[in-house]
Amino acid sequence: MREKISSEYNIEEVKDAEALSASRLQEVWNDYAAILENQPNKFSTFQTFKSAKLNIEADNFFTVTVNAITQQKFIDQERTILCDFIQTAFNNRSINFKILIEAGEQENIPLYLTLNSRQKFERIAEKYPLVRELKNRLNLDIDY
Repeated sequence: MREKISSEYNIEEVKDAEALSASRLQEVWNDYAAILENQPNKFSTFQTFKSAKLNIEADNFFTVTVNAITQQKFIDQERTILCDFIQTAFNNRSINFKILIEAGEQENIPLYLTLNSRQKFERIAEKYPLVRELKNRLNLDIDY
């Protein structure tokens, strides 16, 4: 009876959680990037992963440094799957990371994207005074 029951169960050895190490983390990071490379519409994400800088802060925490907000968003979109991938590779469910944007470079965001509606109208009215005159003559109110 013992032989019959014991053959139904597989006994697996529980592996100890592995602490982060720079070389192993980079290897796992590159493995995940290789997966992204083979997916359609993930080329920009793949490039972001290749250019990101990893820095271990503690045994179970590291930072990812990128150059721009858009790169941060690419990594954020992969966060859940990436965390699981890294945690599985290290057999450590407490591993987590934070994404930082390098302070040296600033993204050039066009001015029209940073202005609110009122500022946009004022800017247009300065450049084309007839727009303001048209607004006044027709007694228009602008929704800001």
